[in-house]
Amino acid sequence: MAKFKDLLKRAFEIDRSEFRPTERQKIIVDKIAQRISKHGMETVAILFLESFKPLNYVASQLLVFFEPILKGTLFGEEYTDFYKMLEHRGSINYILERVEFYSRTSGRKRKVEQKGEGDVGKKS
Repeated sequence: MAKFKDLLKRAFEIDRSEFRPTERQKIIVDKIAQRISKHGMETVAILFLESFKPLNYVASQLLVFFEPILKGTLFGEEYTDFYKMLEHRGSINYILERVEFYSRTSGRKRKVEQKGEGDVGKKS
């Protein structure tokens, strides 16, 4: 009976340890962040992820539920690594950091390209 009580005490316990992504998870997140940045969707992604933070574990379980459909048709082995990463509290913060990083780097590229385009029509 004591074991059961101990189990119930920790039934809804949240893992508060610091999130450390694996190398494979880093690659997956970087791919996603680069794609978001490439399409100029940084603001939308950041807004979505910030509002999604409290529900990251629930969303990871939803991804587990849809795994047979999505993994077989749209995604490969990366799908499993991604939803396992979402089970950790700090994973959303890590994704946000990477999206913001690629947002800054692509923003610099766009500024350089715009400066170059402005010089094309000018006479020397």
